[in-house]
Amino acid sequence: MSGRLARRAFLTRALAAPSALVVGFDPDKRSWVMDGSSGPGVPRGQTAPDGGGRPLEGLPRLAGRVSFDEASLDAAALDNGNIVHRQPRAVLQPASVEDIVAMVRYANRHGLHIAMRGQGHSVYGQTHAEAGIVVDSSTLDRVLHVASDSVDAQAGATWAALNRVTVEKGLTPAVMPDTMTLTVGGGVSVGTWGHTSHRFGGLVDMVSELDVVTGEGQLVTCSSQREPELFEMVLAGLGQCALIVRARVRLVRAPDRVVRQNLVYEDLDAFYADQQRLVEDGRFEHLEGRFMKDSGGRWRPRIEVGSFSASTDAELAELQRGLRFASRDAAVRRSYPEYLETKSFVPLPAEPPERDEMRASRRNPSIVGWLPLSAGQSFIEAHVLGSAAALGDTWVVASSVMDTTRFTRPLFKMPDERLAVSFWLFRSAPVDDRRLFEELLASGGDLIDRMRTVGGKRYPPYGLVRAQSEWEEHYGPDVWQRLVRAKRQFDPNNVLTPGPGIFTSPPDLKG
Repeated sequence: MSGRLARRAFLTRALAAPSALVVGFDPDKRSWVMDGSSGPGVPRGQTAPDGGGRPLEGLPRLAGRVSFDEASLDAAALDNGNIVHRQPRAVLQPASVEDIVAMVRYANRHGLHIAMRGQGHSVYGQTHAEAGIVVDSSTLDRVLHVASDSVDAQAGATWAALNRVTVEKGLTPAVMPDTMTLTVGGGVSVGTWGHTSHRFGGLVDMVSELDVVTGEGQLVTCSSQREPELFEMVLAGLGQCALIVRARVRLVRAPDRVVRQNLVYEDLDAFYADQQRLVEDGRFEHLEGRFMKDSGGRWRPRIEVGSFSASTDAELAELQRGLRFASRDAAVRRSYPEYLETKSFVPLPAEPPERDEMRASRRNPSIVGWLPLSAGQSFIEAHVLGSAAALGDTWVVASSVMDTTRFTRPLFKMPDERLAVSFWLFRSAPVDDRRLFEELLASGGDLIDRMRTVGGKRYPPYGLVRAQSEWEEHYGPDVWQRLVRAKRQFDPNNVLTPGPGIFTSPPDLKG
């Protein structure tokens, strides 16, 4: 299917709406142009069109703000990747869930795509809605309620904000993302794993209930007992069947302090064997495998272990008994809130202007995937640590062993073997270095293809999908058919979240 609704279908729907007169498609702005002026349905706070831009016609009355100015549209078309830039027609900053319901219904009436964007952590334009509407979830950012075993939060709340509230009560989600500025809605939509996932699975395995707005504009509460199929097709569902507006996340007792230590290895055999052992016996709460470049340019493996209970060096050393590391760094002790704030792969400025300036300076065709353990070590050695890691500004090369049985949500796809090995390759090129960017993109595509041949699975936020058929392969026949049926039921007009290219054309990754 096309990345936009077909022009004939769009015109049929739009002309059926008495308040909208379509006068054509602007190839320069890549957006539909409607004639006329704003009517009584224009919401309070709507910004005036900038330059040659035209507002959407016949908007419902909203409590929030709809923006059409170039600065807002450009910001909605920029993400961490800075590769895909698909500008929407309008950006909604909702003041309520009802605003989102109204705008999804509006999108259906007028044949427009609509997507929700949090902090823009996607890499390949997954939250874009070209010539459509982007919902900026940052205005729905409240932590609503903390119970003895769960927390409710709106989609735009960050995980940092959520934890500030829960930790005050001595509680925390069992799995947390490594980037605390990720939003609750974004984290649940992509699946998300963390440094405790070897024990608990994905962040989506911690979610017990959702409020969502379906593609038809219905506000639905869903869980494993209530609308269970919608629930499972939203968790790690990339916004295909519904937009998340509230999530309930299960909580466990938060530790007071965390002690972490890097164990440095000289060979991959011991590195992966020890990770497998630690996954199976669960002696450490925090576990991450990573490669660090030494002064000679060699990527040396290390395992970062973390304990939520060890209080002395002797207790920490006892937990490391039997491991085959060559050396270890000094242990680092932090409070639990400090621990959460200092484990990010890619720290970004907190303020949007500085963050967007940083994003705009480089292109980041980073990739992440999962390999069956039987193929993982040889794949990493042959294809990741050599030429791939040498290209561009490579700042993260990571590889952790994980128990796939801990990941129970059907759309969070893992290899078929019980144990899997991740590979994270974060690289970038200056925005003016076209040649290097193309080399990185080609190299990443080659790695993804090689991964697929050995039974690997991509991590969708960094999946580098280039053809719609790759999604069917990724999910497998049974889960794919479930997703197709759910899409037809809950988003029959295919208005939601075109960016990933699951039910539309994949994005152009030429940058």
